[in-house]
Formats: sequence, structure tokens, C-alpha cells
Amino acid sequence: IVGAMVTTLPVRMQIPPKISLKEFIISHQQRIANLRQYEYSSLSDIQHWSEIPRGEALFRTLIAFENYPHDSLGARKPKLTIEGVDAQETPHYALTIVCVPGEKFQIRFHYDTKCYEKTILEKIFSHIVTVIEAVTEKSESPLAEIDLLSADERHLIVDQFNATRSE
Repeated sequence: IVGAMVTTLPVRMQIPPKISLKEFIISHQQRIANLRQYEYSSLSDIQHWSEIPRGEALFRTLIAFENYPHDSLGARKPKLTIEGVDAQETPHYALTIVCVPGEKFQIRFHYDTKCYEKTILEKIFSHIVTVIEAVTEKSESPLAEIDLLSADERHLIVDQFNATRSE
């Protein structure tokens, strides 16, 4: 086998609205670290232990943060060099969102066209960008204060959709 071996464990998250993003990330990272003891578990075992009926998908959406080291050799000079390294992913979930850190942060969408239209994913992407912008400006604010909607969307929903005339 050539390549990275990735373990995927399903996680249900309850996000307390009064904590900040920073507090949430710290507690979530601790929770994920505690899950490492279950990395050996197969998804079929996890499904058996869960309330989800056999035959039903354990999860349909995958959010992956690719945080493995790309330059693990650092300053050492290898005797053998390998160039043109690329990875091809073929996720089988209805929606996979891949976040890739680097000089430019990337967000990639892989999706089943039978489940999602491109316009819906553009909205999801727009909401992700709105949240990222908000948390970079006010990371200490409670999560409940971070809005998924852009100013234009909020105006459309609050003002225009609710504008009912009575005669």
C-alpha cells in the first residue's frame, strides 16, 4: 500500500452557544484526542454500537482537515528526491469538504451531483467564508453571536421576505 492511511471516526458535536470559538476548539481537540483510543474500530463496529440502523449510512458528510506534514524532512537534504507528488481523492460521501492549510488556505468540495446542486454548494461555501471572516475578527465572542448569513442574505430574509403588506 502506498499513501497515507486515514482513519475516519464519526463525531456528533453539540456546540454550546455561550462559549467562544477558542474555547470550543480547545475542548473539541481534547475530545478528538480522547477518541484516539478507538482508532482501531471499524465503521461497521461503530454502527453496531450506535443507534443508527444497519444499512443506513453512518454519516453522509465528511469534513477533513489535512494537517499532515507536507515537508517532513525540514532542512535535511535527502539522497533521493521525489518530485511531482500529488494525491487523488475519491470520496464516496454525498459531501466531502477538505480544508488544506498552507500559504493559501484552501477549501475543496467533493460532492455527489445527485444530492447537491452547484448553487447550494456555493451558498455553503459562502457561509463558511462568512464564519471564517467573523471568527478571525472576534474569536473571543460567543459562538451564538457568529452569523452564518452575509449582510445581503440577512437583509433578504429579515427585510424582504418578511415585508408583508396589508391593505
